[in-house]
Amino acid sequence: MKNKKIAIVSSGLGHINRGVENWTKETAYLLKDKINIKLFKGGGKKESEIEEIVPNISRNSIILGGIKSPIPWIYRYYVEQITFALMLFFKVKDYDIIQSADPLILQTLQLLKKWLTKKPKILYTNQSSSSVEICKNFEYVQVLAPYYLKLGIKEGFNVKKWFVIPNFVDTKYFCPKKNNNLRKKLNIPIDAFVILSVGPLGFKGHKRMEWLIKEMKIAKNYVKNLYLIIIGDVDKDTEDFINFGKKMLNKNIIFIKNVPHDKISEYYNIADVFVLCSLSEPFGIVFLEAMSCEKPVIGHKFPVTEWIIGNGGITLDMIKEGELADCIKKFYCTNRTFFGKKGRERVKKLFAKEVVAPKFIKMYDSIINSSSV
Repeated sequence: MKNKKIAIVSSGLGHINRGVENWTKETAYLLKDKINIKLFKGGGKKESEIEEIVPNISRNSIILGGIKSPIPWIYRYYVEQITFALMLFFKVKDYDIIQSADPLILQTLQLLKKWLTKKPKILYTNQSSSSVEICKNFEYVQVLAPYYLKLGIKEGFNVKKWFVIPNFVDTKYFCPKKNNNLRKKLNIPIDAFVILSVGPLGFKGHKRMEWLIKEMKIAKNYVKNLYLIIIGDVDKDTEDFINFGKKMLNKNIIFIKNVPHDKISEYYNIADVFVLCSLSEPFGIVFLEAMSCEKPVIGHKFPVTEWIIGNGGITLDMIKEGELADCIKKFYCTNRTFFGKKGRERVKKLFAKEVVAPKFIKMYDSIINSSSV
């Protein structure tokens, strides 16, 4: 594998902070000492020798109207992917595999590669929780959980060249530590019961942060000294969202904007419980991060979420009003240590980076040695 060249690419990496972009970077750095891998990203600064920045028209560029553009984000995202792919084409002509979770980048490269003498194999990583439909456009596919493979089989797709490789976490970085200093800095009492969630600071996102706030207002009737921390990126309606949260929970809600990923472990460790209210997630790396810090987690009854959490927390109906508030009450009144310990054990067994890395190597080797249709 050392003499084979792997490109992993993301047009949003460097100027967008979502799960897709974080996954791309984390995967490249996980494998950089094991194989010849290059990380192509759409913005920011070059942080190491494995990185290269590819010029493109980013989705939030001034040309497209900025972050508050009247143009729907999906069309701006299409522009970003296509311009990125056109520039990337000239940089990856001699690569063996090009991998991305941005489908339009790969579809553009599939159209262009017929002009290449050496034709790289295209590997799509599906990051959609609602469908695997787009996977049929690619010969090689990585899915993040067994559920998606079952969906592919159910849809009648040829899944012989599909690979199940989950997201992963660094269990040495995400580990249990006391952090009373950060609680003090945030003016949170030492004896407060703290709920943490991570997602965009805005209304109507699929993380359903407004639902979380409403449920915490109900839970305050049962839980003494309840605090809610929400960490996330700024959205176009962030200020209105923050005002809504303050109106509902007063001083008992804290918003933390744009936390660098290398600092987020500190916040998991001041929480008592981690909650994510989205009804579905492509994977939900935040569950792994919280569980690795020995925090019990609560998620919706979605097959992938249930598989990830296992006995490290509870899944419930996030649509039913009061259900989450009641679960918070139960966690407050019972011993949470069991869930925390079991959660970390599960992560170390199934999702630790040293467990997942060999799966990538095996997948790449299988793709390189396979014959394309």
